[in-house]
Amino acid sequence: MLKFSDIDIKALIAVPSFCLAIGIAIDYFSKFNWLTSGLILFLALLVNGLIISIEDRAPGGLDHDENESIESRKAYKKSVALHLLIIFIVAMLAVWSASTGG
Repeated sequence: MLKFSDIDIKALIAVPSFCLAIGIAIDYFSKFNWLTSGLILFLALLVNGLIISIEDRAPGGLDHDENESIESRKAYKKSVALHLLIIFIVAMLAVWSASTGG
């Protein structure tokens, strides 16, 4: 079971902060909204991470294990489902931000 203490808090704070800071820079140099651009960047990083994770677990990938336990497979499927949920939430926030202008 994943506990909150297992998550690297620095990455949890740093990545969205970095994305929003880049969004602010995009807003400064263009007319594109800072929140929308920051969320789109965050969304791109999340999708990239999911693709890399799936590729690494596939046969021939870096994290592929022929003797993987059933519990490990279930935990991985749960983590992918959570990743997809977070991607969906960030995508909906980006759409909302773009539609409201802020």
